[in-house]
This record gives sequence, C-alpha cells and structure tokens, in this order.
Amino acid sequence: MTPNEAAAIKFARMAEEIKANSDWRALLAGTGADVLAALDEIAQHYGGENTNTGGGIYVVLIALTPHDVMAVSSEAMSRYHDDELTDPYEIFSKPENFVSESAISLCD
Repeated sequence: MTPNEAAAIKFARMAEEIKANSDWRALLAGTGADVLAALDEIAQHYGGENTNTGGGIYVVLIALTPHDVMAVSSEAMSRYHDDELTDPYEIFSKPENFVSESAISLCD
C-alpha cells in the first residue's frame, strides 16, 4: 500500500466516524460556541489543531501523513496532499501546491 492509499483510507475512516457522531453533527449545525466546541472535541480526539483561518472561520487540521492533511470545518471535510511538504500544516501557506484529494459534505 502506498502512502497516498494509506492517507486515503485513514481520511475515509475518520470522515465516516465524524459524520456518524450525532453529538458532533448537532454541534456543527449550530452557531458560534457550539461549532467551536465540536471542532475542539474533534481536534482533541484525532490529535489535530483547531485553527482560525481568518474572518472567524475555524478549521481543524489533522495530519494524516507528512504530506497529507485532513481539514474539518462545520460544513465539510477535505484531504489535501503536497509531496513537497515537510510539515502537514504548511499545506495552507502554499495554496499553489495543494490539490484537494477528497471532500465530504457535513450538510446532508
């Protein structure tokens, strides 16, 4: 199994777990403090970091591999990959180098 395949499997498993968690889904559908509470719980559960991306938008970043990161917002989950990364959290400072590998809506 390649690292990219392993990252895809890990992303799919974690996305399914998050989507299936009715407590998190209820909080993510809320506003303000509810959303932040859910994102903080998700970050803690998966060893990620709840990050303010600006403008009051928060995203949990979870390292899948050194070159793959999962981003969880109140609306969606995405997996990003960049072979040149040395730290998964650099993915958002190098937008010209990343490609969204997967996206799953939390709005359905």
